[in-house]
Amino acid sequence: MSFLSIYRLYLNGAFFSKVSTDGGGNDQDPDMAGIEANLSMQYAVGLANFLLVTFYSVGQSDFVGLIHLAEHILRERNPPTVLTISYGFIENQVPRSLAARLCDTFMQLGARGISVIVASGDGGVAGSRPNNTCIQFVPTFPASCPFS
Repeated sequence: MSFLSIYRLYLNGAFFSKVSTDGGGNDQDPDMAGIEANLSMQYAVGLANFLLVTFYSVGQSDFVGLIHLAEHILRERNPPTVLTISYGFIENQVPRSLAARLCDTFMQLGARGISVIVASGDGGVAGSRPNNTCIQFVPTFPASCPFS
């Protein structure tokens, strides 16, 4: 992790474990691993000195994959205390029934003491896609869920 060698010179132990849901892999080929996941893990490991960081790899890359991930963590005996999610969807493109299911699961995670932190999109109020001429607020989900 060259990121850590530059920004966390005195880091004592940079380790993480991996958990797979829906057949998620752990491809280390730089062209296949995914920039978003790589960046998220480097920041998480860099901030969590001496703490165990778990990378959850979700094989299903759509909205249902997030639901399965949240439900998987809810069933864990010793779940993480913080869950960060770097991905989101344009809110009005998510079926209400699935949005309610994920929000309800986030609420249950919160009741277990798990903080859920979700990205709000690369474009700020323009949603998940940057747009310099944003004329309408485009909420991203699950960031718009009241329990994230």
